[in-house]
Amino acid sequence: MTRFLLTPRAQQDLHEIRRWYENKRGAAAVRKTLRDIRSQLLNLARHPEIGHIQEDLASLEHRFWTHRQFLIVYLRDTSPLQIVTIWDARRGDPGLE
Repeated sequence: MTRFLLTPRAQQDLHEIRRWYENKRGAAAVRKTLRDIRSQLLNLARHPEIGHIQEDLASLEHRFWTHRQFLIVYLRDTSPLQIVTIWDARRGDPGLE
């Protein structure tokens, strides 16, 4: 059973992350980075309470988890856990509403 569900936006984020790492760092870095992100997503699915609220960025239903330069935004009270975006924090404000 899937423990988390990627929204279309989160799927696009992963595609962009993959493309950036392929171009800048190579295939080994892509595998490592995507494996690392997946591990974080599974951990969030097991423990959705560990994220924090950022009222200045999104509604109270959203939770935020920072891992390295990535900001993972998800909806805590969903099953499976809904991943809204996986944002590279170096890109600025994720523009959530």
